[in-house]
Amino acid sequence: MREYRTVLVDGIKHTVLISDEQEALLAAQAAGRAVLGLWDPKKPQDAPWGIPFLAEKEVPVDPDFLERAVRRQKGLPWMISRTKRLTLREFQESDWDGAAEFQKEKDCPEAFSGREAFRAYIRNQYGFYQYGIWAVIENETGSLAGAAGVWDMPDKPAFLSCSEGDRDSFLELGYWIRRPFRMRGLGREAAAAAAAYALENLTEDLYVRIRRGNLSSRKLAESLGFSFLPGQEALGHKKEKNEETVLLFHGNASLLSLPNRSK
Repeated sequence: MREYRTVLVDGIKHTVLISDEQEALLAAQAAGRAVLGLWDPKKPQDAPWGIPFLAEKEVPVDPDFLERAVRRQKGLPWMISRTKRLTLREFQESDWDGAAEFQKEKDCPEAFSGREAFRAYIRNQYGFYQYGIWAVIENETGSLAGAAGVWDMPDKPAFLSCSEGDRDSFLELGYWIRRPFRMRGLGREAAAAAAAYALENLTEDLYVRIRRGNLSSRKLAESLGFSFLPGQEALGHKKEKNEETVLLFHGNASLLSLPNRSK
């Protein structure tokens, strides 16, 4: 079975081969075309191999899924959200010159520790998890203004695990704005957009970890509706490796004041 579907990505038409035929899929992929393999859940052993995206037979493939498949195979960033002044999208390798500035930040994520780490993050994080730290682009100039996104919280506090039952994963929200773009409210706008996307597509709850003395970050989080989690005082505050105290804040769709998201 072979079907050809056309999808518009960034104003350019791409044709995607949808098929359950191994040789046809591999040939199209080798020729640089986007492909989507079909498989039967009752016969998983017959699923096409070496194909990055698979869909179940008899299940309609929507345009969003096709667009994601094209972007992954063509190395194009997935667009997360667009606000009045900002666009959130996945990072691409050409963003490194601006992203390298995050190495100067006290809480620099490992993804920005060097060019190779940055490239590895782009190659592996987005395709596997479908979320992560995203680029914040200023619409007016097209410049990289910062970063915002979500990731799995490392070493979640014991009291949080108990209060939330048997959940294994807790998503944490983070945001950084480059110095030339600060003091303009862009951090709040970016954080709100990232949180809105995450709560709509990924999770029911979000958490923010903030160093005790970082009053500006705490003010931003609380302005969005995040609230300090009770119980931290009795069990001791979380401390990072540098012995700085980190406070935990929580929010969800019913608590946060977030804008309507537009793609």
